[in-house]
Amino acid sequence: NVATFANTVLIRAGTAALPSLAFSNDTTTGIYRGGPGQVAISGAGSVRATIDSAGIRVADGSFGTPSFSFLNDTDTGVFASSDILGISTAGLQRVTIDANGLVGIGESSPGSRLSVSGGTTIGATYDTTVAPTNGLLVEGLTGIGTTSPRYSLTVASSTGPQLALVDGTLASDHWTQRNINGNFYLATSSASTFTTSTVAALSIDTNGDLTLGKPLRTTQGGTGLNSYTTGD
Repeated sequence: NVATFANTVLIRAGTAALPSLAFSNDTTTGIYRGGPGQVAISGAGSVRATIDSAGIRVADGSFGTPSFSFLNDTDTGVFASSDILGISTAGLQRVTIDANGLVGIGESSPGSRLSVSGGTTIGATYDTTVAPTNGLLVEGLTGIGTTSPRYSLTVASSTGPQLALVDGTLASDHWTQRNINGNFYLATSSASTFTTSTVAALSIDTNGDLTLGKPLRTTQGGTGLNSYTTGD
């Protein structure tokens, strides 16, 4: 049978614990008035969603019980908590976007624009390859400090060395490599101030001429010279 009403049907406002429209065998689940201009849905006595002029809002949820999930996979979905948006699968937090827009993959507290916990692969044919533990595999050309790499790895800088080799200690000087106007320089750099030595240990100019920071010692079979040109 169908019932019709000529006028508005008024019901009590209700609460989350006692919704206005509920079920005879589940009186704490149903619909009620959440506030002025707002309709709310409760489940088991707690508010689960609200609808008003600002939109639809749902309960925050968690990585174990996300707010948006699936009938046959209730621990996989999307949730929010204290200005953090998360994506979970199998009840574990997989992707996080925090209040500052930092994104974490496998990391719930990202410290950078993109923080990845674990190995990463980049490339159309590398995408199914298992990366080394906490390592990186890149299929194409990679540029650091440049938007137009021409080699597997292109490192560009006009203000300092392009590459530094360190032994991991805080006391040992660093070995740096630099290209300035086509001239190659190999020098040391302070471990504390990162200042490069004034005289390069080795340099090679665009003509292929080589200069050493110190002469080759004659006592050790050297020539006593510190330079070699293509005409020598």
